[in-house]
Amino acid sequence: MNAPTNNNSGPVSRVRSPAWRTREYNPQEVFEMRVVLSKSLVWFAAMGCALVVCGLIAPTANAQSAPSLIPFQGRLAESDTGSWLNGEVSLRLALYPTEAGGTPVYSETQTVNVENGSFVVYIGDVEALDLGLFRISETLYLGVTVDDDAEMSPRYQLATTPYAGFAQFCGDSSLLDGRAADAFAPTGHEHSFADLAGVPADLLDGDSDTTYTAGVGLELVGTVFSIDGSAVQSRITGTCAIGTAITSIAADGSVVCGAGAGDISGVIAGAGLTGGGASGDVALEVAFGGDGSAAEAARSDHTHDEYLPVTALSAAQATTLTGGGNADALHTHAAMPNPWFVCGTINQMTSCQMPDRPAAQYEYGFAYNSPEPRAAHCTTWNRGFRFYNKDPYFVNADNPTSNMRWGGTMWYTGTDSSDDDSCPATSWRHRYWYLNSNVIAPLGGNGCFANGAFGTSTLNVYCRERR
Repeated sequence: MNAPTNNNSGPVSRVRSPAWRTREYNPQEVFEMRVVLSKSLVWFAAMGCALVVCGLIAPTANAQSAPSLIPFQGRLAESDTGSWLNGEVSLRLALYPTEAGGTPVYSETQTVNVENGSFVVYIGDVEALDLGLFRISETLYLGVTVDDDAEMSPRYQLATTPYAGFAQFCGDSSLLDGRAADAFAPTGHEHSFADLAGVPADLLDGDSDTTYTAGVGLELVGTVFSIDGSAVQSRITGTCAIGTAITSIAADGSVVCGAGAGDISGVIAGAGLTGGGASGDVALEVAFGGDGSAAEAARSDHTHDEYLPVTALSAAQATTLTGGGNADALHTHAAMPNPWFVCGTINQMTSCQMPDRPAAQYEYGFAYNSPEPRAAHCTTWNRGFRFYNKDPYFVNADNPTSNMRWGGTMWYTGTDSSDDDSCPATSWRHRYWYLNSNVIAPLGGNGCFANGAFGTSTLNVYCRERR
């Protein structure tokens, strides 16, 4: 193809390149290829490598360290008028492993100043170019896109000059990691024991003089340990038939059987037992007295959770008991002690119940005006709770010769009494009472009880099991 008619004849230099990259060329001395774009530009790729699109301006870098740049020059003209383009344009330069389609293995976009249609760029000037691409790719094609136009077609195959950059990877082809071949040992080499480094001192002699001694239960023959059968019994094997017994065990674990020779001629049931026998399988059972379905016998020192009522025993039952036999079903025990114990304080009482000691199972009491607990009632009536002694005792008895009254003491809370309301919500009001012509009359008291008498001493509540 011919160049456009407005082509300048003088040399044109690259405008925006650094000084060391400036190259001059004569557009009349290069081959120009015109390709019509989809928009309004025509481009001309100037090629100087035997008419192929390889390195268009050969780099002058040292051959042992090729620069990661590929020079490329061309001319751009308007597609409709043919006039050369001037000004800045955006060039996208991409390398493909295929002549058409596919994904680029490298791309960059440069802003290029075009003067009279001419421009010079260095591929790799914006994005670093890995020259290793020319080592792994047999063929690469250059695709060029101007501004917003579609990529020019066809792409241009890179030839000899860019592939020269691959030579920098072959400088030490005779070396491995910088080492010559004679620095490595052959695959079939061997090492002598004397050549080894870091061998423990006790192994330097080859360990040929170490001696071993058989311990208890072991035998050593040469270099082999085994069990000493004279010291260790072998596992017992074998059984004996019914009616015979093992009489001895051999060293190898086998058994020797013989006739059984025992001195038990029978099993006799003693006192309190029944059953037994002189031959075969026999069993003994408890000889229960009385009626019932019990399958076990109680120990001689057993206790009961609930006490049985005292009942008259028949002569036979009494004989059984005194004769040392098992207890009859109607047997009794002497009364067990049922002592009082402190189960809390009065402020812990809720709805006339102590925590974990329900009134149905426990009787309550208090020790007030007395060193020993007195049985007490706790009652409700419409509103509130009243805790008082069951059995009356002398009150108002500072002078035993006069004014002694039969009565007691009580604590109450939540009632309609006005003095009750004057106590804190969690406390109980204390008051004495006495019998006046069989009518209960109040006496003075000791105020509000929080957790104890007079707010300091603890009023303990006592409990004992109901029987």
